Amino acid sequence: MKVLVTGATGYLGRTLIPVLHDAGYTIRALVRQSGDLSFLSGLRNVEIFYGDITKEETLEGIEKDIEYVYHLAGHISHLKDDQTCFDVNLLGTLNLLKRFVGSGLKKFLFTTSSAALGVIRKKTVTETNFAPPVTAYGMSKYNAELAIKEFAEKHAISYVIVRFTHIYGPGEVRDLYKIIKMIKKGIFPQVGLFPNLFPAVYLDDAVRGLMLAMGKGRPGETYILTDETSQDTRTIRRLVRKYLGIREKWYPVLPKYPTLLMFSVLDWISQTTGVKFPATKKNIQFITAGRNFSIDKARRELGYEPQVSLEEGVKKTIEYYLQEGLI
Repeated sequence: MKVLVTGATGYLGRTLIPVLHDAGYTIRALVRQSGDLSFLSGLRNVEIFYGDITKEETLEGIEKDIEYVYHLAGHISHLKDDQTCFDVNLLGTLNLLKRFVGSGLKKFLFTTSSAALGVIRKKTVTETNFAPPVTAYGMSKYNAELAIKEFAEKHAISYVIVRFTHIYGPGEVRDLYKIIKMIKKGIFPQVGLFPNLFPAVYLDDAVRGLMLAMGKGRPGETYILTDETSQDTRTIRRLVRKYLGIREKWYPVLPKYPTLLMFSVLDWISQTTGVKFPATKKNIQFITAGRNFSIDKARRELGYEPQVSLEEGVKKTIEYYLQEGLI
């Protein structure tokens, strides 16, 4: 069977492709000319297709002989107005879908994000819950979900949507990486009196979930893939200190609403000056929302079960950072 993987050189794609290769698939990897392909060394049956989903003319022929598509390519930004998010995540997705009209494609899998749901005021969030997204990235992913459903149903394309929370593990240099660096410096406080929850899934579990969703996912359905529960940042602090060999530190507790106001000001400064801060108001809103994401549907229909504990995941991730000299 021949599969197409977009975002092949991205964090998720670089792990998925070797798994697909070992499972016996023939792979077409969509990459841009600037992509680092060193991770493909030694892999057979991997065809490189140079293209850009935002440029329709570069996608000609990408659909030939393809039976399954893992559409992982995306652009992430936490800015309010980031046109690139919509160009890549929405318009780029539609450009790709157009190539598969009448092609005989068996399934199109689209990876989206819990950011597409906004801040939902419920203790447990399911696939049926919704609140307006609060970032350009989240809105672009939500609009892409809607566009896929409309386009695919109109043109009889079988599709599945997978919503991930934050994916972490060796090689991740975004949210958890920033959290670990702040904890090391002693500047990652508790906000408010209630648990600060960080919904996340380890990289290997995310890849297993993708394979299950492609094989068992019902056409037209959406699945949340994450850990069984969101992680309390107090537990993350303890594990980070343990595996960095840091003695117990006191971390302050900041009042929630004054902290949100402070980060509103910092966001404004960031947008007007370009200065980067380790967190944004949206980050604070997300971790103080107290959200868990239900994997009941994925368990029931896909047989999905997270296998890597938070402790094991944090340990492996920190070992990678230390080896690479990143912390």
